[in-house]
Amino acid sequence: STQAKLYVFLVTVIIFFIGFYLVTSFNGFEKQYKTMESFTSSDSIESMPSLSHDKQLLAYINTQADDEFSDKSQLIIKHLPSQTESVLLTDTRFKGGLSFSPDNQSITYSQVRFFNNTKCASIMQLTIETKKVKQLIPCENSFYHDAQWLDSNTLITLKTNKIGDSEFILFDVLSNKQTKFTTDFQK
Repeated sequence: STQAKLYVFLVTVIIFFIGFYLVTSFNGFEKQYKTMESFTSSDSIESMPSLSHDKQLLAYINTQADDEFSDKSQLIIKHLPSQTESVLLTDTRFKGGLSFSPDNQSITYSQVRFFNNTKCASIMQLTIETKKVKQLIPCENSFYHDAQWLDSNTLITLKTNKIGDSEFILFDVLSNKQTKFTTDFQK
């Protein structure tokens, strides 16, 4: 009977601590959402956000709502500590997401272009400070998109042909060499 009382007491204490933990953890969860603020606000469509590795810069695409094909989109970068914005590119048609280089000095993106009267998408790199753009992977007859940096010299990107077959490509920036990463799969 003393053991039964001790058992009931221990179970009660454990339940009390579990209840206390749950109540305090939910209060902390609510506080996270009470402090939410928007990073951007406009009448345009803002998409494809990317945060720099040092969490100081936010890059995103701004497209006017009446731009049916997104041909005149802008690449905007926002310095979060100062809340200042700069337009890095205008009149560009993007495909897929943006990616900051590991050193936060450039942004990689996919740009839809016309090559020999055929629409395709190239991987481009924009140096933030100079706004200089260079083509990393030419598109020819495919769509390269969603490039992400694996390290300071290597990108992984998705290459999709006109019928929708896709493959992952590793791209070495220094040697300009492409390597097929996986077997084909349907997008």
